[in-house]
Amino acid sequence: MLTKPLSVKVPGKLFIAGEYAVTQPNRLALIAAVTTDFTVSIEKSLSRLSHLHTNVGMADLAFDLQDFKIEETNPWRFVLAVLKRLPLPKDAQISLDIHSGLGFGEAKKGFGSSASTVVGVVNACNQYFDLKLTISEKFEIAGRAHREMQGSGSLGDVASILTGSICKYQSPDEAWENWSIATFKQSELGLSRVFVADTGKAVNTHEKLAIRLDEHFYRQSDALVEQIYRTMWAPSFDFTRFKMALLANQQLLFNHLPQGYLTEKLAWALSVVNSRPHFAGKVSGSGFGENLIVFATRDVTPLEIDNLKESLSQYAIKFEEVEVAPQYE
Repeated sequence: MLTKPLSVKVPGKLFIAGEYAVTQPNRLALIAAVTTDFTVSIEKSLSRLSHLHTNVGMADLAFDLQDFKIEETNPWRFVLAVLKRLPLPKDAQISLDIHSGLGFGEAKKGFGSSASTVVGVVNACNQYFDLKLTISEKFEIAGRAHREMQGSGSLGDVASILTGSICKYQSPDEAWENWSIATFKQSELGLSRVFVADTGKAVNTHEKLAIRLDEHFYRQSDALVEQIYRTMWAPSFDFTRFKMALLANQQLLFNHLPQGYLTEKLAWALSVVNSRPHFAGKVSGSGFGENLIVFATRDVTPLEIDNLKESLSQYAIKFEEVEVAPQYE
């Protein structure tokens, strides 16, 4: 165990393709981990109790790490569910501080803040106590905690945030088997720039996960994920082919999801982004608000970026470049 405080940085996520389908067992998704200012800090507690603190709208919590229960209404339930599963020392008491710029409640950005929380706590405790957890063990601890507290979910956000970079993810089956995470470096892509267009409207993802679709949708989604994946990592990258596959995935979602999936803002932003030859955009995540993930070609110019940013700002949509998080080593 370390004797001094430790802080770990935690990325967020943006879905490229496969959302909704990957909520079902053994389905596929492509997800990008993006750098954020989310950090989890840990140190030994100076009292006989453990303490949790965050900069977002949640009261501090003091509790006995060796004997606590998790209530469904407790806003700290995601953290507590992780701590329950970790093989921590029998006499440990800790202080955890979570700093997030990803928003909270109605102001959240849609970067997967709850997944960043569970992964961040796992990584911080793993390093602080030298637990030597493997990626598979981390994924199971963070994933099971997240799914239990949320009640559902694909865990694609957990997988992406845990491994960094861009990953191809297959969700586990009911027995928590047959899942996979394959991670690829952004340098292997023909795409050099990634942006996010933020509508400013937060979404209750838990409600959207209750949507069930037919088998045709799931098969088509998996086929499009494979197509996008092959295009992204083709020896000779073809941006036009990539954009067409990305938009085919977008159209599949639009055709099958309830009315409102594309809000007025999202529909307008998609039209503006995809009318530009050097950009390709798609709704990232559950839709009904939040974000577009936008890719640009290597030869996009600063003027083209500024012009797109100005166009989107007319509808109060923020457009900013994001950095793909480093691959976990």
